[in-house]
Amino acid sequence: MATVQTKRASVPRALRTGLRNYWYPVLTSAQLPADAPVGVTRLGEELVAWRDGEGVAHVFADRCAHRGARLSIGDVVDGRLQCRYHGLQYDGTGQCRLVPIEQRYDGRHAQRLCSTSYPTEERAGFVWAYLGTSTSVPPLEMQPELTDPRYVSVVWETTWNANWLLIHDNTCDPYHVPFLHGHFVTRVGANGLEIEKLPDGNPIVTPEAFGVLVTEDLVATSTETTVLVRRKSAGEDHNESFDEVQFTLPCLASVWVPVPDGGSAVRLHQYELPIDEERTVVYSWAGRVAQEADREATRGLLDEFFRPVTTQVFDDDSWITENQPDVEVAWAEENLLSFDVGPPRVRKVIRDAYERQLHDSAPAASRDGAH
Repeated sequence: MATVQTKRASVPRALRTGLRNYWYPVLTSAQLPADAPVGVTRLGEELVAWRDGEGVAHVFADRCAHRGARLSIGDVVDGRLQCRYHGLQYDGTGQCRLVPIEQRYDGRHAQRLCSTSYPTEERAGFVWAYLGTSTSVPPLEMQPELTDPRYVSVVWETTWNANWLLIHDNTCDPYHVPFLHGHFVTRVGANGLEIEKLPDGNPIVTPEAFGVLVTEDLVATSTETTVLVRRKSAGEDHNESFDEVQFTLPCLASVWVPVPDGGSAVRLHQYELPIDEERTVVYSWAGRVAQEADREATRGLLDEFFRPVTTQVFDDDSWITENQPDVEVAWAEENLLSFDVGPPRVRKVIRDAYERQLHDSAPAASRDGAH
C-alpha cells in the first residue's frame, strides 16, 4: 500500500488548545446550580459559569479584574457574582457594580472595572458560550437531534486524556473500526439486544477478515467548514454500516451507527472540545425520530443499548489516542497510507480556519504588508 508524503509542519501552540471565535457547549445545564459559580477549563482557558438572580447563565474568564483571584471560588450574592478576595461584585455583562470599600454601588472604582464576559446561551440542556474576541457573533446553530421535538435523544459526557487533534484523526478514520473495536459484537439475542465480548484472537481482527468487512475505498470531500468521509456506494438510508462520518468546525464529529433492531440507523454527534493541550471533553448525543407510540421503546434502546455500546467504543478510542505521542511528534513522524483519506482533510480544514483567524485578527497595516 502506497505511502502518502506528509507535510512536516509544526502544530501552532494556540491551535493545540482549539479554535477561537466559535460557539461551544462549555458545560451541561444540570452542572450549573442556581446559587454557586462553577469553574471549568475550555480551550486552555479557565472559565467561570454562574446564574444571575433571574436564573440566566453567564460565562466569564475566571479572574477578578481587581487582582486576578478566581471568581469560581466566590459566591453569587443578590444576583451578582462576588469575588471572595475583596468582595467585588459583577453583573451579567461583566461590569463591576460594587467595590465594598466605596460603600455604594456603581462608584468610581467599580465603573472602571470589567470582567471578560462571553456571549452565552442556554439551550437543549447545555450552557453554550462564544469563546473569542470577534465582535461579530453568529447565531448558535445545533443539530436536529437536540432541537427537533420529533427526536428522542440521549446526551452524555466523557473525558479523554489526549489532544483534540489526535481525537479527530481517530474519529474520521473508519478503517480502524474492525481492528480496534473488533473484540465485541452486538446482536439480537433471546433477551433482546445484547453485547457479546469476543475471545482474544478472534478472526474479526485479522487482515483476511478485514478484506471482507471493508470492501470499498473511502472518498473524502470537503468545504471550508466540513469534511465528509464515506464509502463510494454509501446509500441514503445509512443502515448498512458506518457509511459516513462528517467533521464540522470547530470540533464536531457526526457518524451514522447501525442498530440491530430492524429500525433506522442512529446518528451520533460528538463535540470533541479541548480542555487543554492534553485533555478533551467529549459531549455526545444521539437521536432517532420516533412516533408517539414508539418513544418509550426508542428511549430504552438509546439508554440501555446504544449508550453502553458507544461507551465501550469510546473506551477503545480514548485508550488508543492516549497511547500515541504528543500531537507534534505524532504528526511529524507519521507515514500516512493511501486509505488515510479523512485525517489530512480534517487537519487542512482546521488549519485553514486557524490561518483565517490569524489574518482577521492582524492589524490592517500588517495584512497589507505596510511598514
